[in-house]
Amino acid sequence: MHEMLGNQYFMVRNFNSAVDEFEIAMVEQPNNFKIKKKLVVSYTQIGKPQKALELFLIISQKDINIIFNTDLVKDDCPCPELIPLIESKEKLNENSFDFYITLAILWAFCDKYRSLEYFNKAKLISPNNKILNEIINSFNDHFNSIEFAH
Repeated sequence: MHEMLGNQYFMVRNFNSAVDEFEIAMVEQPNNFKIKKKLVVSYTQIGKPQKALELFLIISQKDINIIFNTDLVKDDCPCPELIPLIESKEKLNENSFDFYITLAILWAFCDKYRSLEYFNKAKLISPNNKILNEIINSFNDHFNSIEFAH
């Protein structure tokens, strides 16, 4: 019930209400990564990038491909709509950790290489952030495994 309602709010981009429903749904279904992915995106849109980052880490620890293999259409991913709106404000937000984290997270669903660029910009601002460093390491491990496979 809560997942369904959360999905309805997510589809109409009512992220505040989506968060309310997805948080309850996540308690009911703690291993549902579709909910977690939508919750991550929703957190970035309601001014909670730290919560988004923490949940992003949980997903990436399980399997970074859960994020990288997002089907933008099937999963109703709003990132292609949201990214240009946020990036257009870069001059106002230069050197903002939250700004770079938000873009890094959103780009992860569309372009993992661009995502890593933003995670690295965030790292310049907060080089000792443990969560951020773990995420960057999971990206690098992923890229190394791809390179090794070829």
